[in-house]
Amino acid sequence: MKPLYFSAYILFFLFVLSCSKEESVDYSKTKIIGHGGAGFPSTINPYPTNSFISIQKAIEGYGIDGVDVDIQMDSENNLWLFHDDLLEFSTNCNGCLYDNKSEYIENCRYKNLVGSELTAREKLVQLESLLEHYYSRQDKPLIYLDIKLNDCFEADGLSLELLNLIENYDAFEWTQINCASEDFLKQLREYSNSFEIILQTIDIEDGILQCQNNNFDGITSHTDNITKELVDQCHQSDLTVTIYGVGSKKDITDALNKNPDQLITDNIELTLNLVNQ
Repeated sequence: MKPLYFSAYILFFLFVLSCSKEESVDYSKTKIIGHGGAGFPSTINPYPTNSFISIQKAIEGYGIDGVDVDIQMDSENNLWLFHDDLLEFSTNCNGCLYDNKSEYIENCRYKNLVGSELTAREKLVQLESLLEHYYSRQDKPLIYLDIKLNDCFEADGLSLELLNLIENYDAFEWTQINCASEDFLKQLREYSNSFEIILQTIDIEDGILQCQNNNFDGITSHTDNITKELVDQCHQSDLTVTIYGVGSKKDITDALNKNPDQLITDNIELTLNLVNQ
């Protein structure tokens, strides 16, 4: 009887192993995107968010697929990479970026938030400078443009400026535009069908309907607001899924197991280690 029990155990083990392999997620299919460049400043990452040194560290240093950068517009309709509502939160300047002229913003420098000399004198970057830098590169990175509209930043004229820049640098295939405002994204779509438009939402099922109604291309959501089943539902609707809000090993692993198309991470090195296991 013992050989029979043993044989049955082996068969059961092989069956479970086979099922696990079928259900496992291929992490290599998920594009890895650095949050604000190489991630938000921390003890392991001294680089200012959206700074050129942070973007270069992510793309040239780690060799990841792309970077997520925040976009705002100044009073002269020039587009800048900047995250905060007010300049004084992270620079030596003051006020809303939207209320200031380009010449003023050009002289703004990031504060040394984590005590590293690597951040000294880092300045704000114009979107055009970023696109120009990677335009001649054969293997272009993905530039994920995060548009955060708030009381300090009005969207008037932004759609047209985005269109002009992306057309000038032939960047439709290597940029994506993400925003939580359906109205803003609808305006973009009216300008061009070539934009890759991503809706940021916490309600995935409602977001799928908005995307279908407006010919948007995908959905972005915080990892806490989306499950693997909802990711599958998006894929069944021919929508891409981008997940953000991860930095710890657990959060990164959980997000990867949901099988997103793209993962925005604050810990690039840890994410790459998990993907390449």
